Amino acid sequence: MTLKNSQNICTVLAFRVINKVFVVAKDFGAMVADRFALFYLEKIAGIITLGVPFMRPNAPINHQPLPEGHSLKVEAPALFIMGEKDYVFKFPGMDEYLKNGEVKNYVPNLEIIY
Repeated sequence: MTLKNSQNICTVLAFRVINKVFVVAKDFGAMVADRFALFYLEKIAGIITLGVPFMRPNAPINHQPLPEGHSLKVEAPALFIMGEKDYVFKFPGMDEYLKNGEVKNYVPNLEIIY
């Protein structure tokens, strides 16, 4: 997700006079939601993702790096829901990333439910 896409979402929210939103996303839509939360944290009341966790910017699976010097943390309350046999565990290093808590370096207010 690019900064331009996040700006477009913000434009729609402004047009509808919506100051904060709860973002809910499933599978690879989670990456769209996560980037919006990074670019516009002030617009996020909370974020819920299903199936795909917050992906480290510049990780091999994430093809959209953030601008240099941009914060890499989503400080909003976050909930990630997935199955213990979910496909995302087939991605290299994902099991360790989630289960050893590294994901909380990027989303400190994250709760994970399996």
